[in-house]
Amino acid sequence: MSTAAAFKTPKRRFEVDPVLRTASLVAAVVFGGLYLTLQRDFGPGAFYLPWKGYIIWLLGLLPGVAYLHKRERRLESVEPIPLMPIIMAIYALYFGLPVMLSDQVIGMGIQPPTPALEYAVELSILGMVCLLFSFYVLSPKLALGRPLDLNWDPDRARYLAILGIPFGLALRFALSFEWVPGPLIQPAVLLSMLFQVSVGILIVLSRKGLLDKRATQLVWGGLVPLFFLVEISEGAIGSAARLIAFFVMLILGTGGRINMPLVAVGAAVILVLRGGAMEFRDLANNSPHLLSEDPFERALQFFEISFHALTDDGGDKSQEIVSDRIAQVAVMGHVVDKSPIAVDYWGGATYLTLPGTFIPRVIWPDKPVKDLGQRFGHRYAILDPEDYTTSINFPQVVELYANFGGLGVGLGMVLFGLFFRWISNLLNTGRGGDGAVVVGAAVFSPLLNIESDASLVLGAALQTTIVLYGVMRFCRPSSFRNRRLTPKRQPSLVATHPNLSGLPPTAPRRA
Repeated sequence: MSTAAAFKTPKRRFEVDPVLRTASLVAAVVFGGLYLTLQRDFGPGAFYLPWKGYIIWLLGLLPGVAYLHKRERRLESVEPIPLMPIIMAIYALYFGLPVMLSDQVIGMGIQPPTPALEYAVELSILGMVCLLFSFYVLSPKLALGRPLDLNWDPDRARYLAILGIPFGLALRFALSFEWVPGPLIQPAVLLSMLFQVSVGILIVLSRKGLLDKRATQLVWGGLVPLFFLVEISEGAIGSAARLIAFFVMLILGTGGRINMPLVAVGAAVILVLRGGAMEFRDLANNSPHLLSEDPFERALQFFEISFHALTDDGGDKSQEIVSDRIAQVAVMGHVVDKSPIAVDYWGGATYLTLPGTFIPRVIWPDKPVKDLGQRFGHRYAILDPEDYTTSINFPQVVELYANFGGLGVGLGMVLFGLFFRWISNLLNTGRGGDGAVVVGAAVFSPLLNIESDASLVLGAALQTTIVLYGVMRFCRPSSFRNRRLTPKRQPSLVATHPNLSGLPPTAPRRA
């Protein structure tokens, strides 16, 4: 090696100071939201309405900024996967941003009266404050949940992924083509997650340097796009968005950083697809013969329909559809306006299906069909009386108010915070190994679906945790498997024979 090469200093990547980066994020959140708020005018009777939306904006985004700052400082207290910061950001998107973007808030084709909308925003603030208090202040004092030990043997994990990818993919296609009998659909849906978990295992192994270059290229260039195409082949935009969140959680959970321009591109793709989702679903329901039966061709047709919806009118239709879909606060205002004078509170009836989610239809053939989206739409006159095919999302905070009123929103969000802390303590402490990162990302990403009812989301999360914990036990090192065959505790040779430790023997004590 030459002298010049020996004294050559490595190039250092330019890095922004963590404090400066955090200050920039805080400034973007605070002043960007402030600029939008100052443009709004809901009339003299609702002067403070946009400012209340701005409070939701700050409550939702500042936890994420604090999380990123802790990661930059490499603090030990930071959780690998930012479950609560992402959930709070989604609340800011659905319940705060619509009030800051337009003087007319319309969601699901509903424009509630301004007083009802303002009360809905106030209830959203109450719910978010209770959720934050429960997760960060109350639940740590209760010490909920103990971390699951999901450390794995990389060879066993790789073997599981090789077997799980074709098995899970086959189940997904069988479900897509409706080849699975009705009583077996629920177990098939749970076992089809082996495809997602297997892809997650390979991603974590590649990030740990335990996959060769060709296998890594196959994962990111083949399996990940394949997974995305399978998800959007039925027009499920929410599933595609949660899939992106799954990949983001895997990267963060393994100590990586997120490329924000890449995230922006992914968000743009989701927004474009959202603009064509309604037309695609109309074709799927009313003219299915116009769509291909092959999932990959259906995904390409979906892209084509969304692109035409974006370019035909300059994107105005797509923007209107996206604004309508994210304005869940309008749905909240509609329920507030109708309850309890025109529509009685449900009194907890919507939560009765939660225990039944753990019983497969094979065991309970007469298990009630989960049609809460239909019942909610008809009860509050959102759907046409003759429409028996459309399902309306029932956001969890709206469900709390529809059942128990304002008090239910406060107490219910406290319970949600306890649940999120409990499941985070199981899978998100950093002590469960790489297996906990994969299972955590698979369980946490569906929890982001706050626009669906609690029985659907929480029940699925509990089922997924139980099934994946059982699956990941096959990846544990052999020492865990033989633990029961070894004696509980035997004194070591060093303890019984001090001379074996290399230290001089201690003199016996005198009585």
